[in-house]
Amino acid sequence: MIADFVVVGTGSAGAVLADRLSADGAAQVVVLEAGAVDKNQFIHIPAAFSKLFRGEFDWDYSTEPQPELADRRIYWPRGKTLGGSSSMNAMMWVRGLPADYDEWGELAGEEWSYAAVKKYFDRIEAGPLVLSPQRSPRGITAAWLEAAEQSGHEGFVETRVCQRRGARWSTADAYLRPALRRSNLHLRTGATATRVLIEDGRAVGVEYEADGRRQIVRARREVILCGGAINSPQLLMLSGIGPREHLAEHGIDVVHDAPGVGSNLLDHLVVLLGFEANCDTLISAEKPLQLLNYLTRRRGMLTSNVGEAYGFIRSDPDLAQPDVELIFAPAPFYDEGIGEPYPRDAVAMGPILVKPKSTGTIRLASADPLAKPIIDPRYL
Repeated sequence: MIADFVVVGTGSAGAVLADRLSADGAAQVVVLEAGAVDKNQFIHIPAAFSKLFRGEFDWDYSTEPQPELADRRIYWPRGKTLGGSSSMNAMMWVRGLPADYDEWGELAGEEWSYAAVKKYFDRIEAGPLVLSPQRSPRGITAAWLEAAEQSGHEGFVETRVCQRRGARWSTADAYLRPALRRSNLHLRTGATATRVLIEDGRAVGVEYEADGRRQIVRARREVILCGGAINSPQLLMLSGIGPREHLAEHGIDVVHDAPGVGSNLLDHLVVLLGFEANCDTLISAEKPLQLLNYLTRRRGMLTSNVGEAYGFIRSDPDLAQPDVELIFAPAPFYDEGIGEPYPRDAVAMGPILVKPKSTGTIRLASADPLAKPIIDPRYL
C-alpha cells in the first residue's frame, strides 16, 4: 500500500489531520488506528466513560512505582479507539489562562502568544467540534459554585462539554467520520504501528501489525505521528530515533541520536478529596429511571461529564497567576488507593497542580513493539 500521507493514530490530533489532509482530493491519505471502531455504548453515554477503563478501548497504562507516593503505580487511562482519549475522557473544554499562552510566546515565538492563538480557539469553538453547556447538572454543583463565590474566588464556572444533544462528541465524530466519506481517505483499525521506515534520513513509511502479521504502508510525502505523549516517543525509539545508549540497551540500531525523545514528561498531579453528602449526587445514575430518561430524552444524570465545574486559584496570594485548578464532581471516587467505596451519596473535589516542576520519562521495556513502555513521571 502507498499513500501521500500516513497518519498514525486517530485521537485529538490524528482525526483532525486526517480530515484536513484528505480535504485535498489529490492527496491519498492512510490513517492507522491500533484500536477498534468506537461502537461501544459506553463511549457515547457521557457519564459511563469509567466503564471503559482497563477494557478493550483502553491502553491501560500504569506508571513505575512512585517513591513520593508510597511506591504506588498510578493508573493512566488512554483511549484505544477512534477518537483516542477524546472517546473516553471527561469531555471538558477549558481554554486555560491567557498568561499560559503568553509564556508559550516568550519561549517559542509570538505566534504562540494568547493574542495569536485566540483565533484558533475561536475557529475550534465555531467548528465541527460541538461544545455544549451541561444538560442536567446536579444542584450540588451549583451549590459548590456559590460556595466558591462566597469564599472570594472569581471565575469558577460550570464546565462546557464536548457533547452533541447529550451524547459524547469526540474528534472521531467531529472530524474523522465525516471525512471518511472521501474516497481518498483510507482507515485501517486494529493496526498497531511497530516502526517508522527510514531511508536516507527520511521517513518513507510505517510498518504495522494487523490480523496477526506485519504489513507496510509507504508514504510519498510525510509520515505524521499522532500517538500522544506515550505512544509517539515509544514508536520513535522503536524506529531507532532516541537516546543512543537507551536504544543500544535493547539492540535497536540507532538511526538518529535524539536524547530528548521520551524526556520532559509532564503530568498534572491531582489529589482527590471525597466528602459524604446528604443531597442529590450521581450515585443513582445507573438506576433504570435514569437510563430511561437518557434513552428517551437525552437528559438526566447520564449526560453528566462528572467533572461538572471548575475554577483556578492561587495557593499563595502573592503569586502572579493561579497555580492550582479545582474540579468538582458530584460523584464519589475511591479507586487508585484513594479510599474505600462510599456507602451513600458523596462528592469529590480534585485540586490539580497546573504547572508541575517534576519531569519524567517514557522508556522502552524491550524492543518488542507490543510491549507497554516504561512510564516514570517522577511525581513530586
